[in-house]
Amino acid sequence: MTHRPAALQAFIDALAGALLVGRPNFTGREIVERAIAALDASVGVANATRAPDLAVLSHLEAALSRARSTSSDLGRVADALTQLLSNLPWRQRTIDTADEGFASGHANVTIIGPGGMEDRHGFWIGASLVAPGIRYPDHSHPPEEVYLLMTPAAFRHGGDGWSELRPGETFHNLPGIVHAMRADAEPLLAIWFLWPHDG
Repeated sequence: MTHRPAALQAFIDALAGALLVGRPNFTGREIVERAIAALDASVGVANATRAPDLAVLSHLEAALSRARSTSSDLGRVADALTQLLSNLPWRQRTIDTADEGFASGHANVTIIGPGGMEDRHGFWIGASLVAPGIRYPDHSHPPEEVYLLMTPAAFRHGGDGWSELRPGETFHNLPGIVHAMRADAEPLLAIWFLWPHDG
């Protein structure tokens, strides 16, 4: 079997520890369990990537420091993510309905999945960074999704109002549901799992 880079395996182990060890059940837990089991069973193709020079990435250190100050579990995830930063293919997307500032005030990265550091198909693990005061606009997608919050953030889905979440909390989106997120005074950093809907 091909071996996964040690830094990427450390990130996976830190995520599994933060989300699955000693944590009460949370909505969408089965998505995380399936992804971790798939990663334990096989290794995808290593993909040579390099972090782009995006201005919004200047907020990463503050977000990672916030996570480290919250709990040892999040601190381990933050430390493991830090070891990957030079190889993460961050991207910015365009959404027609976005507020001013969104285009340059956010970045997303696929860490595991198509185009990620470990290129594989079937599911995605990635991260989103949003600058203070920026709202990630309403959007939807077929895969089911679970977020692990590394920093404080506000989320909403469907017809619900905004939910203020603390670092370490999770947020679950059903397949196809319209959802949005918002950074307030601090940058928003979240790790996400996307799993295709089984039908």
